[in-house]
Amino acid sequence: MDSTFIELSPKGLKNKHEVLKTIYQNNIDNQQKNILLDSFLLEAPVVHVYDKAAVVTFIMHTFRKKMDSVYQRRTRFYDVWVKRGEQWKAVTWQASPVE
Repeated sequence: MDSTFIELSPKGLKNKHEVLKTIYQNNIDNQQKNILLDSFLLEAPVVHVYDKAAVVTFIMHTFRKKMDSVYQRRTRFYDVWVKRGEQWKAVTWQASPVE
C-alpha cells in the first residue's frame, strides 16, 4: 500500500492506517468468535496495465470456519496501482459484496 492509499466505502474514505486498523480489528473480532479464515480463492481477475499505472479487479471468495460450519463470502475488488521506482503500490480500492 502506498502512503497515500485511500479506501472507498459506504461510510466514506479511509486512509492506509485506518484500513489496516480495520483489517486487524476484524481479525481479532473473528478470533474471539472462534471464526477462522480457512482459505480463499481469487476469481475472475482482470488486469490492465498503463505504463506506470494499473487497474485490477477480481472476486475474493473466502471460506471461514466456526466449529464444523463453513461460511463463504464473495467480494469484488476494484484496485488502482502505481509503479513507484521498481515497486507496485496500491493507491486505492473499493470492495462490494457479491450476491
